Amino acid sequence: MKFFHTADWHLGQSFHGQERHVEQRAFLDWLLATLAERQPDALLIAGDIFDVVNPSLRAQELLYDFIVAAHAAPCRRWRS
Repeated sequence: MKFFHTADWHLGQSFHGQERHVEQRAFLDWLLATLAERQPDALLIAGDIFDVVNPSLRAQELLYDFIVAAHAAPCRRWRS
């Protein structure tokens, strides 16, 4: 079984008061492309997905958009 391991996304995090949604979306876009290229059996996320307990709607949107796109992407097929 082939895993792709990530950790501590901290979606919704700001840096000195500046929102980081653009770079967080760029990370998730890169991750989708990398998953499509490497075709793992599973994505493992260890650590915090969101930066705070009650994430902003925008941070939640980043995650949900990623999940929808990852689910729609072609996946590895079982080999005989």
